[in-house]
Amino acid sequence: MCLNSIKRIDYCINFDIRELGYNCDLDILIELLRRGNIPYNYKEPYDIISRRRKSKDDSFYLESGSININCYSKYAEWLANHSDRSGIEESFFVIRFEVQCERNKVRYELGKAIRFMSEEEKRKFSPLKYLLSDEMSIKMVWNYFTQVIMDGDYYLLEDAVGKAKNSPFSQPRQERLIKTLERIANRQGIDNARKHIVKFSDEDEKKKELRKFDWSLDDLAGMGINPVCLPRRKGKENGVKCIPGLLRSFKKLLNGL
Repeated sequence: MCLNSIKRIDYCINFDIRELGYNCDLDILIELLRRGNIPYNYKEPYDIISRRRKSKDDSFYLESGSININCYSKYAEWLANHSDRSGIEESFFVIRFEVQCERNKVRYELGKAIRFMSEEEKRKFSPLKYLLSDEMSIKMVWNYFTQVIMDGDYYLLEDAVGKAKNSPFSQPRQERLIKTLERIANRQGIDNARKHIVKFSDEDEKKKELRKFDWSLDDLAGMGINPVCLPRRKGKENGVKCIPGLLRSFKKLLNGL
């Protein structure tokens, strides 16, 4: 295959939620995923009907000039695109996360790989083997999953706040974490919370709050807490207080390699 013929490479992982012991409605998990982070230079697609940028109901789709991110219910995708219903029962339990690399991203990764190679190493280098390797797939999925969906388990707000209060951090740091959790819960998503801060009129306060916000996201991930909290009403209606983060199964996979 000629490299010039490659228009896009998709790196993906299927999460079978049964492996994590989910006992809740899949719609709750999809809603949590859709409240994830939207990195700089990414945006959701424009929806003609609602006249605003939004993903489809069963997915979280982000696009940029070089990479698109798609996280969606395999069951919903199957219903929409397949007339054959054989095997559809298995798809009900699958969440797929895709990193769609456009041609310019593919070329960038290749250039980065050979940058410090000797001439002898370059002659032995196989671009396709490198691009389609397990190492590259793991790197892409991990990097963008932790940027968009983020690491950690999903808790009710009061439980996440309790964990922050019981952490070994200083009181000011605990208060910063709690403020971030409450801000994301009130705005129903990480990106909405960040957009609220961006609207601050005082530039110094805006920069200060954005730094604290990003620091808190890193701290919470380190504590195993996803900054997106379970909606109180849906969580209590379904008897759910915690939903394991999808990265749990990915980490098990990596440990087994």
